[in-house]
Amino acid sequence: MNYELQEHVGDAKIHSSGDNLAEAFTGVARAFAEVCGTETSTGDHTHTIEVESEGLNPLLYDFLDRLIYLQDVDLVAVTDLHEVDVEDLEAGWRLDADVEVKSLDRAMNLRDVKAPTYSEMQTEFEDGKWQLSAVLDL
Repeated sequence: MNYELQEHVGDAKIHSSGDNLAEAFTGVARAFAEVCGTETSTGDHTHTIEVESEGLNPLLYDFLDRLIYLQDVDLVAVTDLHEVDVEDLEAGWRLDADVEVKSLDRAMNLRDVKAPTYSEMQTEFEDGKWQLSAVLDL
Protein backbone atom coordinates (compact mmCIF):
# COMPACT_ATOMS: atom_id res chain seq x y z
CA MET A 1 0.00 0.00 0.00
CA ASN A 2 1.19 3.45 -0.87
CA TYR A 3 -0.42 6.87 -0.69
CA GLU A 4 0.53 10.44 -1.48
CA LEU A 5 -0.84 13.95 -1.42
CA GLN A 6 -0.67 15.72 -4.75
CA GLU A 7 -0.63 19.40 -5.65
CA HIS A 8 -4.09 20.81 -6.31
CA VAL A 9 -5.12 24.47 -6.33
CA GLY A 10 -7.23 25.32 -3.26
CA ASP A 11 -8.03 21.70 -2.44
CA ALA A 12 -6.20 18.51 -1.52
CA LYS A 13 -5.75 15.68 -3.99
CA ILE A 14 -5.04 12.24 -2.61
CA HIS A 15 -3.86 9.13 -4.38
CA SER A 16 -3.54 5.62 -3.00
CA SER A 17 -2.52 2.31 -4.50
CA GLY A 18 -2.62 -1.23 -3.21
CA ASP A 19 -2.48 -4.85 -4.23
CA ASN A 20 -6.19 -5.07 -3.39
CA LEU A 21 -9.01 -2.64 -2.71
CA ALA A 22 -8.69 -3.03 1.07
CA GLU A 23 -5.08 -1.79 0.93
CA ALA A 24 -5.97 1.04 -1.43
CA PHE A 25 -8.84 2.25 0.79
CA THR A 26 -6.58 2.04 3.85
CA GLY A 27 -4.16 4.34 2.04
CA VAL A 28 -7.04 6.72 1.28
CA ALA A 29 -7.91 6.88 5.00
CA ARG A 30 -4.27 7.54 5.91
CA ALA A 31 -4.01 10.28 3.28
CA PHE A 32 -7.26 11.77 4.64
CA ALA A 33 -5.74 11.76 8.15
CA GLU A 34 -2.64 13.53 6.82
CA VAL A 35 -4.75 16.18 5.08
CA CYS A 36 -6.61 16.76 8.38
CA GLY A 37 -3.34 16.84 10.34
CA THR A 38 -3.84 13.67 12.40
CA GLU A 39 -1.55 11.19 10.64
CA THR A 40 0.90 11.14 13.54
CA SER A 41 -1.77 10.62 16.20
CA THR A 42 -2.70 7.31 17.73
CA GLY A 43 -6.39 6.64 18.04
CA ASP A 44 -8.01 5.95 21.38
CA HIS A 45 -11.03 4.01 20.07
CA THR A 46 -12.60 2.70 16.87
CA HIS A 47 -15.85 3.17 14.99
CA THR A 48 -17.14 0.47 12.69
CA ILE A 49 -18.44 1.84 9.40
CA GLU A 50 -20.34 0.31 6.51
CA VAL A 51 -20.62 1.98 3.13
CA GLU A 52 -22.55 0.58 0.18
CA SER A 53 -22.67 2.18 -3.29
CA GLU A 54 -23.57 1.32 -6.87
CA GLY A 55 -20.00 1.60 -8.20
CA LEU A 56 -16.39 2.07 -7.16
CA ASN A 57 -16.27 5.83 -7.74
CA PRO A 58 -19.43 6.33 -5.66
CA LEU A 59 -17.97 3.98 -3.01
CA LEU A 60 -14.83 6.12 -2.77
CA TYR A 61 -16.92 9.29 -2.59
CA ASP A 62 -19.28 7.85 0.04
CA PHE A 63 -16.35 6.48 2.06
CA LEU A 64 -14.66 9.88 2.22
CA ASP A 65 -17.99 11.52 2.99
CA ARG A 66 -18.50 9.06 5.88
CA LEU A 67 -15.05 9.91 7.30
CA ILE A 68 -15.92 13.62 7.21
CA TYR A 69 -19.31 12.95 8.80
CA LEU A 70 -17.71 10.84 11.52
CA GLN A 71 -15.32 13.66 12.40
CA ASP A 72 -17.97 16.38 12.31
CA VAL A 73 -20.75 14.59 14.19
CA ASP A 74 -18.83 12.46 16.69
CA LEU A 75 -16.17 15.14 17.31
CA VAL A 76 -13.26 12.81 16.63
CA ALA A 77 -10.24 12.84 14.35
CA VAL A 78 -9.65 9.94 11.95
CA THR A 79 -6.17 8.44 12.42
CA ASP A 80 -6.20 5.06 10.61
CA LEU A 81 -8.25 2.22 9.16
CA HIS A 82 -8.27 -1.47 10.16
CA GLU A 83 -10.10 -4.70 9.33
CA VAL A 84 -11.09 -3.45 5.89
CA ASP A 85 -13.31 -5.60 3.71
CA VAL A 86 -14.40 -4.48 0.24
CA GLU A 87 -16.97 -6.71 -1.39
CA ASP A 88 -18.22 -6.79 -4.99
CA LEU A 89 -22.01 -7.20 -4.80
CA GLU A 90 -24.42 -7.96 -7.62
CA ALA A 91 -25.71 -4.40 -7.58
CA GLY A 92 -22.63 -2.49 -6.43
CA TRP A 93 -19.89 -2.48 -3.81
CA ARG A 94 -19.72 -2.62 -0.03
CA LEU A 95 -16.94 -1.55 2.36
CA ASP A 96 -16.81 -2.51 6.04
CA ALA A 97 -13.99 -1.24 8.23
CA ASP A 98 -12.92 -0.23 11.70
CA VAL A 99 -11.90 3.43 11.70
CA GLU A 100 -9.36 4.33 14.36
CA VAL A 101 -10.19 7.74 15.82
CA LYS A 102 -8.93 10.09 18.50
CA SER A 103 -11.27 12.18 20.63
CA LEU A 104 -10.89 15.86 19.84
CA ASP A 105 -9.26 18.12 22.36
CA ARG A 106 -8.49 21.83 22.33
CA ALA A 107 -4.84 21.26 21.50
CA MET A 108 -5.69 19.65 18.15
CA ASN A 109 -5.62 21.97 15.19
CA LEU A 110 -7.40 20.06 12.42
CA ARG A 111 -7.75 21.20 8.86
CA ASP A 112 -11.43 21.36 7.95
CA VAL A 113 -12.34 19.08 5.07
CA LYS A 114 -15.72 20.16 3.69
CA ALA A 115 -16.49 17.40 1.21
CA PRO A 116 -15.10 14.97 -1.34
CA THR A 117 -15.64 15.87 -4.99
CA TYR A 118 -16.06 13.81 -8.13
CA SER A 119 -13.49 16.08 -9.80
CA GLU A 120 -10.52 13.95 -10.93
CA MET A 121 -11.88 10.93 -9.02
CA GLN A 122 -10.52 7.62 -10.29
CA THR A 123 -10.80 4.00 -9.23
CA GLU A 124 -8.99 1.68 -11.58
CA PHE A 125 -6.91 -1.47 -11.70
CA GLU A 126 -3.67 -0.70 -13.50
CA ASP A 127 -0.32 -2.49 -13.68
CA GLY A 128 -1.44 -5.10 -11.13
CA LYS A 129 -2.50 -2.55 -8.50
CA TRP A 130 -5.66 -0.73 -7.52
CA GLN A 131 -5.29 3.05 -8.00
CA LEU A 132 -7.66 5.39 -6.13
CA SER A 133 -7.61 9.19 -6.52
CA ALA A 134 -9.89 11.89 -5.16
CA VAL A 135 -10.00 15.62 -4.50
CA LEU A 136 -11.10 16.97 -1.13
CA ASP A 137 -12.71 20.38 -0.88
CA LEU A 138 -11.03 22.31 1.96
